[in-house]
Amino acid sequence: MSKLRGLMLFILLSFTALAYIPGLTGSFLFDDAPHISQNKQVHVPDLSFESLNRAWHSSFARGVSSRPLAQLTFGINHAISGLNAQYFKAANLAIHLFNGLLVFALAHQLTRSLRRQHAQHTAIDNSWTALLVTALWILNPLNLTPALYVVQRMTSLSALFVLAGLWCYVSGRLRMADGDHRGFWLAFVGFPIAGIGILAKESAALYPLLVLVLEWTLLRGLDAPRRVLLVSLVAKLPVVLGIVYLTIHPGLTDYSSRAFTLEERIFTEARVLWLYLRMLFVP
Repeated sequence: MSKLRGLMLFILLSFTALAYIPGLTGSFLFDDAPHISQNKQVHVPDLSFESLNRAWHSSFARGVSSRPLAQLTFGINHAISGLNAQYFKAANLAIHLFNGLLVFALAHQLTRSLRRQHAQHTAIDNSWTALLVTALWILNPLNLTPALYVVQRMTSLSALFVLAGLWCYVSGRLRMADGDHRGFWLAFVGFPIAGIGILAKESAALYPLLVLVLEWTLLRGLDAPRRVLLVSLVAKLPVVLGIVYLTIHPGLTDYSSRAFTLEERIFTEARVLWLYLRMLFVP
């Protein structure tokens, strides 16, 4: 990447930070209370092992849905700055900016993949295209919530590991296409990296499906040895195991304590997904 494009990326991140700074003075809102401001377990006094362990187990939920990694970061925030919402939001903004860097890196690799598959489109510039994609993502108002609504750090932190995992996967696939056997392991390691994101929010479990979508679309023409094995291990097998796990643990889909049923939620989320897609393109 040229110095000019590097400078443009720095300017983009700086402009994003300036756009968000006025919102850092806001207070805790809604679900921030049970998870952070009113959760005494998060209010750790220092960064000792005992305090961090307490923050890790500070959620009122149990199992994977306790999101211990996110709770741990809330505890670290409190140990450093006390219960000051401004510093919690600043940490969220830092994660958002770092995710922007990951979006740039991922878009750059995906553009390389497209350029490799369609050699006639040599006019495609990896860095400028990635910069445009990053700008459309990082400045989109839809991302305001995970940046300025403190508890939604769960979402942005989970996305951080998914984006890092996808970068590893696409970079590995490009190496595999070049005949580099190490590319298989780079692509494979994206799976456990993305898996860490589940400790922040369960949405990271969508990683195998995202890999399948990439293989069906942007990586479709990028043939490589052991491609079938790789996709089977990091995408198809986890999806099958996930379905089996949900089948033998029906309690995970029990909505008897809620004001809506599982079916109602599925139908609602299907509509919400299209609403989000529309807001991405028409903020």
